[in-house]
Amino acid sequence: MSSDLFSSQTTKNLLDGKFIYFFGDSNIRAIYKDLLWLIEYGRLIPDDRLKKKNEESHANDIRTSNGELHNGCDYDERREYLENCIIKFQFITRLYQQDFVDKIYNFSINPDIIVINSCVWDLTRWGSTDSVEKFKTRIHETFKLFRTVIPTTRIIWVATLPPAFKSRGGFLTKDIEFMRNMLPWHIAYANQYVANVARSYSIDYLDVHYYFQFLLNYHAPDGIHWDPKSVRYMTNFLLTHICLSWNETPPGIVALDSIFVSKSYFVTQKQEVNNNKKLDPAPFRNISNNRSKRNRKQRRNFKKMKQAVNVGNTSNSAPWNFLYENQTNFFRL
Repeated sequence: MSSDLFSSQTTKNLLDGKFIYFFGDSNIRAIYKDLLWLIEYGRLIPDDRLKKKNEESHANDIRTSNGELHNGCDYDERREYLENCIIKFQFITRLYQQDFVDKIYNFSINPDIIVINSCVWDLTRWGSTDSVEKFKTRIHETFKLFRTVIPTTRIIWVATLPPAFKSRGGFLTKDIEFMRNMLPWHIAYANQYVANVARSYSIDYLDVHYYFQFLLNYHAPDGIHWDPKSVRYMTNFLLTHICLSWNETPPGIVALDSIFVSKSYFVTQKQEVNNNKKLDPAPFRNISNNRSKRNRKQRRNFKKMKQAVNVGNTSNSAPWNFLYENQTNFFRL
Protein backbone atom coordinates (compact mmCIF):
# COMPACT_ATOMS: atom_id res chain seq x y z
CA MET A 1 0.00 0.00 0.00
CA SER A 2 1.33 3.42 -0.92
CA SER A 3 0.66 6.36 1.36
CA ASP A 4 -0.57 9.83 0.57
CA LEU A 5 1.50 12.81 1.67
CA PHE A 6 -0.05 14.86 4.44
CA SER A 7 0.79 18.47 5.15
CA SER A 8 0.28 20.28 8.42
CA GLN A 9 -3.06 21.69 7.25
CA THR A 10 -4.44 18.45 5.81
CA THR A 11 -3.49 16.64 9.02
CA LYS A 12 -5.21 19.28 11.15
CA ASN A 13 -8.31 19.08 8.99
CA LEU A 14 -8.42 15.29 9.26
CA LEU A 15 -7.90 15.11 13.03
CA ASP A 16 -9.84 18.22 14.04
CA GLY A 17 -11.80 17.49 17.22
CA LYS A 18 -10.63 13.86 17.36
CA PHE A 19 -9.09 11.93 20.26
CA ILE A 20 -6.25 9.53 19.44
CA TYR A 21 -4.38 7.44 22.02
CA PHE A 22 -1.00 5.80 21.30
CA PHE A 23 0.15 2.80 23.36
CA GLY A 24 3.51 1.22 22.65
CA ASP A 25 7.28 1.28 22.77
CA SER A 26 9.85 3.72 21.40
CA ASN A 27 8.90 3.14 17.75
CA ILE A 28 5.26 3.98 18.49
CA ARG A 29 6.53 7.00 20.41
CA ALA A 30 8.44 8.03 17.28
CA ILE A 31 5.20 8.02 15.25
CA TYR A 32 3.47 10.03 17.98
CA LYS A 33 6.27 12.61 18.09
CA ASP A 34 6.48 12.86 14.31
CA LEU A 35 2.72 13.34 14.05
CA LEU A 36 2.87 16.26 16.48
CA TRP A 37 5.84 17.73 14.61
CA LEU A 38 3.92 17.47 11.35
CA ILE A 39 0.90 19.22 12.87
CA GLU A 40 2.90 21.99 14.53
CA TYR A 41 5.61 22.69 11.96
CA GLY A 42 4.83 20.76 8.77
CA ARG A 43 8.48 19.77 8.36
CA LEU A 44 10.54 16.61 8.76
CA ILE A 45 11.31 15.99 12.42
CA PRO A 46 15.01 16.41 13.39
CA ASP A 47 16.79 13.22 14.35
CA ASP A 48 17.76 14.50 17.80
CA ARG A 49 14.08 15.06 18.58
CA LEU A 50 13.30 11.42 17.84
CA LYS A 51 16.10 10.25 20.14
CA LYS A 52 14.95 12.25 23.15
CA LYS A 53 12.70 10.57 25.67
CA ASN A 54 10.72 11.71 28.67
CA GLU A 55 11.50 15.37 27.94
CA GLU A 56 9.20 17.94 29.53
CA SER A 57 7.68 19.10 26.26
CA HIS A 58 7.79 18.16 22.58
CA ALA A 59 6.02 20.10 19.82
CA ASN A 60 3.71 21.83 22.30
CA ASP A 61 2.75 18.68 24.22
CA ILE A 62 3.24 18.10 27.95
CA ARG A 63 4.69 15.21 29.90
CA THR A 64 2.37 13.85 32.56
CA SER A 65 4.75 11.19 33.97
CA ASN A 66 7.58 11.67 36.48
CA GLY A 67 10.35 11.90 33.86
CA GLU A 68 12.63 9.25 35.36
CA LEU A 69 14.96 7.64 32.79
CA HIS A 70 15.89 3.95 33.07
CA ASN A 71 15.71 0.72 31.07
CA GLY A 72 13.55 -1.27 33.46
CA CYS A 73 10.28 -2.99 32.67
CA ASP A 74 8.47 -0.44 34.83
CA TYR A 75 9.60 2.49 32.67
CA ASP A 76 6.89 5.14 32.65
CA GLU A 77 6.36 7.83 30.03
CA ARG A 78 3.03 9.50 29.39
CA ARG A 79 2.42 12.51 27.17
CA GLU A 80 -0.55 14.48 25.86
CA TYR A 81 -1.19 17.08 23.20
CA LEU A 82 -4.26 19.28 23.70
CA GLU A 83 -4.83 21.62 20.79
CA ASN A 84 -7.30 21.32 17.90
CA CYS A 85 -7.26 17.58 18.60
CA ILE A 86 -6.33 15.42 21.58
CA ILE A 87 -3.39 13.07 21.07
CA LYS A 88 -1.97 11.08 23.97
CA PHE A 89 0.85 8.58 24.36
CA GLN A 90 1.67 5.99 27.00
CA PHE A 91 4.79 3.82 26.97
CA ILE A 92 4.02 0.15 27.65
CA THR A 93 6.46 -2.73 27.99
CA ARG A 94 3.86 -5.50 28.06
CA LEU A 95 0.30 -6.10 26.99
CA TYR A 96 -2.52 -6.31 29.50
CA GLN A 97 -0.63 -4.87 32.45
CA GLN A 98 -2.87 -3.70 35.27
CA ASP A 99 -2.28 0.03 34.74
CA PHE A 100 -3.12 -0.43 31.05
CA VAL A 101 -6.35 -2.28 31.88
CA ASP A 102 -7.30 0.41 34.41
CA LYS A 103 -6.71 3.09 31.79
CA ILE A 104 -9.08 1.39 29.33
CA TYR A 105 -11.80 0.97 31.97
CA ASN A 106 -11.52 4.54 33.26
CA PHE A 107 -11.69 6.61 30.07
CA SER A 108 -13.87 9.65 30.74
CA ILE A 109 -14.18 10.08 26.97
CA ASN A 110 -13.55 7.10 24.73
CA PRO A 111 -10.86 7.71 22.11
CA ASP A 112 -11.84 7.80 18.47
CA ILE A 113 -8.75 5.75 17.65
CA ILE A 114 -6.26 3.69 19.64
CA VAL A 115 -2.93 3.02 17.94
CA ILE A 116 -1.08 0.21 19.69
CA ASN A 117 1.85 -2.16 19.46
CA SER A 118 3.68 -4.24 22.02
CA CYS A 119 5.92 -7.16 21.14
CA VAL A 120 9.67 -6.66 21.49
CA TRP A 121 9.64 -6.07 25.23
CA ASP A 122 7.06 -8.84 25.74
CA LEU A 123 9.29 -11.42 24.07
CA THR A 124 12.64 -10.34 25.50
CA ARG A 125 12.35 -8.62 28.85
CA TRP A 126 9.67 -10.57 30.63
CA GLY A 127 11.92 -13.48 31.23
CA SER A 128 10.93 -17.10 31.30
CA THR A 129 10.77 -19.71 28.61
CA ASP A 130 7.03 -19.27 28.13
CA SER A 131 7.18 -15.60 27.09
CA VAL A 132 5.82 -16.47 23.63
CA GLU A 133 2.80 -18.31 25.04
CA LYS A 134 2.12 -15.49 27.48
CA PHE A 135 2.33 -12.99 24.62
CA LYS A 136 -0.27 -14.99 22.67
CA THR A 137 -2.57 -15.11 25.69
CA ARG A 138 -2.25 -11.39 26.35
CA ILE A 139 -3.01 -10.56 22.72
CA HIS A 140 -6.39 -12.27 23.06
CA GLU A 141 -7.05 -10.66 26.45
CA THR A 142 -6.20 -7.20 25.12
CA PHE A 143 -8.40 -7.50 22.04
CA LYS A 144 -11.28 -8.86 24.13
CA LEU A 145 -10.85 -5.89 26.47
CA PHE A 146 -11.10 -3.45 23.58
CA ARG A 147 -14.17 -5.08 22.10
CA THR A 148 -15.93 -5.33 25.48
CA VAL A 149 -15.16 -1.96 27.09
CA ILE A 150 -14.75 0.42 24.13
CA PRO A 151 -16.54 -1.28 21.21
CA THR A 152 -16.99 1.95 19.22
CA THR A 153 -13.30 2.90 19.26
CA ARG A 154 -11.33 2.01 16.15
CA ILE A 155 -8.30 -0.07 17.16
CA ILE A 156 -5.25 0.02 14.89
CA TRP A 157 -2.55 -2.52 15.66
CA VAL A 158 0.75 -1.44 14.10
CA ALA A 159 2.90 -4.43 13.13
CA THR A 160 6.23 -4.68 14.89
CA LEU A 161 9.00 -3.27 12.73
CA PRO A 162 11.85 -5.54 11.57
CA PRO A 163 15.03 -5.14 13.64
CA ALA A 164 18.56 -5.68 12.40
CA PHE A 165 20.30 -8.94 13.24
CA LYS A 166 22.94 -6.99 15.17
CA SER A 167 20.51 -4.68 16.94
CA ARG A 168 21.16 -3.03 20.25
CA GLY A 169 18.83 -0.97 22.34
CA GLY A 170 17.48 -0.17 25.76
CA PHE A 171 15.52 -3.41 26.00
CA LEU A 172 18.53 -5.56 24.98
CA THR A 173 20.46 -5.77 28.22
CA LYS A 174 23.62 -7.87 28.52
CA ASP A 175 21.63 -10.74 30.00
CA ILE A 176 19.59 -11.20 26.83
CA GLU A 177 22.01 -10.15 24.08
CA PHE A 178 22.06 -13.77 22.93
CA MET A 179 18.48 -13.31 21.67
CA ARG A 180 19.17 -10.55 19.17
CA ASN A 181 20.14 -12.80 16.24
CA MET A 182 16.84 -14.67 16.51
CA LEU A 183 14.75 -11.59 17.24
CA PRO A 184 13.91 -10.79 13.56
CA TRP A 185 12.45 -14.29 13.14
CA HIS A 186 10.49 -14.12 16.41
CA ILE A 187 8.99 -10.80 15.32
CA ALA A 188 8.04 -12.10 11.87
CA TYR A 189 6.16 -15.05 13.41
CA ALA A 190 4.60 -12.82 16.09
CA ASN A 191 3.33 -10.41 13.43
CA GLN A 192 1.71 -13.24 11.51
CA TYR A 193 0.04 -14.53 14.67
CA VAL A 194 -1.27 -11.10 15.66
CA ALA A 195 -2.57 -10.45 12.13
CA ASN A 196 -4.71 -13.60 12.31
CA VAL A 197 -6.00 -12.80 15.79
CA ALA A 198 -6.76 -9.18 14.85
CA ARG A 199 -8.80 -10.37 11.90
CA SER A 200 -10.92 -12.57 14.17
CA TYR A 201 -11.68 -9.57 16.42
CA SER A 202 -12.28 -7.16 13.49
CA ILE A 203 -9.32 -5.04 14.55
CA ASP A 204 -7.32 -3.06 11.99
CA TYR A 205 -3.83 -4.39 11.31
CA LEU A 206 -1.35 -1.94 9.78
CA ASP A 207 1.36 -4.08 8.20
CA VAL A 208 4.34 -1.72 8.24
CA HIS A 209 6.63 -4.73 8.74
CA TYR A 210 6.09 -5.85 5.15
CA TYR A 211 7.13 -2.49 3.69
CA PHE A 212 9.97 -1.80 6.09
CA GLN A 213 11.71 -5.09 5.43
CA PHE A 214 12.72 -3.44 2.14
CA LEU A 215 13.89 -0.26 3.91
CA LEU A 216 16.43 -1.68 6.35
CA ASN A 217 19.03 0.83 5.17
CA TYR A 218 16.93 3.49 6.93
CA HIS A 219 17.60 1.95 10.32
CA ALA A 220 19.17 4.09 13.01
CA PRO A 221 22.65 2.88 14.07
CA ASP A 222 21.15 0.76 16.87
CA GLY A 223 19.23 -1.41 14.38
CA ILE A 224 15.94 -0.94 16.26
CA HIS A 225 14.87 2.61 15.61
CA TRP A 226 14.50 4.46 12.31
CA ASP A 227 15.58 7.72 10.72
CA PRO A 228 13.22 10.71 10.28
CA LYS A 229 12.36 9.96 6.64
CA SER A 230 11.15 6.44 7.40
CA VAL A 231 9.26 7.60 10.49
CA ARG A 232 7.46 10.18 8.35
CA TYR A 233 6.56 7.39 5.93
CA MET A 234 4.97 5.51 8.84
CA THR A 235 3.09 8.64 9.88
CA ASN A 236 1.74 9.14 6.35
CA PHE A 237 0.92 5.44 6.18
CA LEU A 238 -1.10 5.68 9.40
CA LEU A 239 -2.86 8.89 8.35
CA THR A 240 -3.76 7.37 4.98
CA HIS A 241 -5.30 4.38 6.76
CA ILE A 242 -7.26 6.64 9.10
CA CYS A 243 -8.42 8.78 6.19
CA LEU A 244 -9.72 5.80 4.24
CA SER A 245 -11.35 4.22 7.30
CA TRP A 246 -13.32 7.44 7.88
CA ASN A 247 -14.29 7.63 4.20
CA GLU A 248 -12.44 10.92 3.85
CA THR A 249 -10.77 11.99 0.62
CA PRO A 250 -6.98 11.52 0.88
CA PRO A 251 -4.83 14.56 0.07
CA GLY A 252 -3.06 12.80 -2.80
CA ILE A 253 0.63 12.58 -3.57
CA VAL A 254 3.20 15.10 -4.72
CA ALA A 255 4.51 14.55 -8.24
CA LEU A 256 8.23 13.89 -8.55
CA ASP A 257 10.25 16.78 -9.86
CA SER A 258 11.23 16.32 -13.50
CA ILE A 259 14.93 16.43 -12.63
CA PHE A 260 14.46 13.39 -10.40
CA VAL A 261 13.25 11.17 -13.22
CA SER A 262 15.47 12.62 -15.96
CA LYS A 263 18.42 10.60 -17.18
CA SER A 264 20.89 13.35 -16.38
CA TYR A 265 19.99 13.07 -12.68
CA PHE A 266 21.60 9.65 -12.50
CA VAL A 267 24.86 10.76 -14.14
CA THR A 268 27.61 11.05 -11.56
CA GLN A 269 29.10 14.42 -10.81
CA LYS A 270 32.48 13.30 -12.13
CA GLN A 271 30.99 12.34 -15.49
CA GLU A 272 29.21 15.69 -15.76
CA VAL A 273 32.41 17.61 -15.08
CA ASN A 274 34.47 15.59 -17.56
CA ASN A 275 31.96 15.57 -20.39
CA ASN A 276 29.98 18.75 -19.70
CA LYS A 277 27.35 17.55 -22.12
CA LYS A 278 24.34 15.29 -22.29
CA LEU A 279 25.43 11.68 -22.32
CA ASP A 280 23.97 9.24 -24.81
CA PRO A 281 22.74 5.94 -23.43
CA ALA A 282 24.98 2.93 -23.84
CA PRO A 283 24.22 0.99 -27.03
CA PHE A 284 22.05 -2.10 -26.66
CA ARG A 285 24.04 -5.30 -26.70
CA ASN A 286 22.44 -8.51 -27.90
CA ILE A 287 23.79 -11.15 -25.55
CA SER A 288 21.70 -14.02 -26.88
CA ASN A 289 24.64 -15.29 -28.96
CA ASN A 290 27.25 -14.95 -26.21
CA ARG A 291 27.23 -18.62 -25.40
CA SER A 292 30.58 -20.01 -24.49
CA LYS A 293 31.79 -23.52 -25.13
CA ARG A 294 31.65 -24.13 -21.42
CA ASN A 295 27.90 -23.31 -21.32
CA ARG A 296 27.22 -25.63 -24.27
CA LYS A 297 29.12 -28.42 -22.54
CA GLN A 298 27.11 -27.91 -19.35
CA ARG A 299 23.85 -28.13 -21.28
CA ARG A 300 24.95 -31.37 -22.96
CA ASN A 301 25.87 -32.89 -19.59
CA PHE A 302 22.52 -31.81 -18.14
CA LYS A 303 20.68 -33.39 -21.09
CA LYS A 304 22.55 -36.67 -20.59
CA MET A 305 21.73 -36.69 -16.87
CA LYS A 306 18.05 -36.09 -17.61
CA GLN A 307 18.00 -38.94 -20.13
CA ALA A 308 19.64 -41.26 -17.60
CA VAL A 309 16.96 -40.47 -15.02
CA ASN A 310 14.21 -41.01 -17.61
CA VAL A 311 15.58 -44.46 -18.41
CA GLY A 312 15.47 -45.47 -14.75
CA ASN A 313 11.99 -44.07 -14.25
CA THR A 314 9.16 -46.52 -14.94
CA SER A 315 6.22 -44.66 -13.40
CA ASN A 316 3.89 -42.28 -15.18
CA SER A 317 4.93 -39.37 -12.97
CA ALA A 318 7.44 -36.78 -14.08
CA PRO A 319 11.05 -37.97 -13.53
CA TRP A 320 11.99 -34.78 -11.61
CA ASN A 321 9.29 -35.01 -8.99
CA PHE A 322 11.62 -36.54 -6.41
CA LEU A 323 14.05 -33.64 -6.80
CA TYR A 324 11.27 -31.08 -6.50
CA GLU A 325 9.84 -32.78 -3.42
CA ASN A 326 13.22 -32.85 -1.71
CA GLN A 327 13.76 -29.20 -2.53
CA THR A 328 10.33 -28.27 -1.20
CA ASN A 329 10.97 -30.09 2.06
CA PHE A 330 14.31 -28.34 2.38
CA PHE A 331 12.75 -24.89 2.19
CA ARG A 332 10.18 -25.85 4.78
CA LEU A 333 12.83 -26.46 7.41
